[in-house]
Amino acid sequence: MTSDEQVDIVVNRLEAILKLLALQTTSGKKAGEAASLLEPAGLDRRLISEVLGTSQDSVRALLSQRKKGQSSKKKEVVGARAGQ
Repeated sequence: MTSDEQVDIVVNRLEAILKLLALQTTSGKKAGEAASLLEPAGLDRRLISEVLGTSQDSVRALLSQRKKGQSSKKKEVVGARAGQ
């Protein structure tokens, strides 16, 4: 077995461990919330989509919606402070 083949085996096993941990972490959570937890942890959209059982485009849309929702909440808080 060559060194490259050994590296491929290790990488595949580590990716399987990542998927298992991601599944455990996101169990019972909605897709948008799950994607929002996994992205900052360093998982790429491909891996997130595999864990959630959806497409990479869906993950991108979910993350975009979550970010828009968070920025509008921040605006509401800032607006509330300005009104005080």
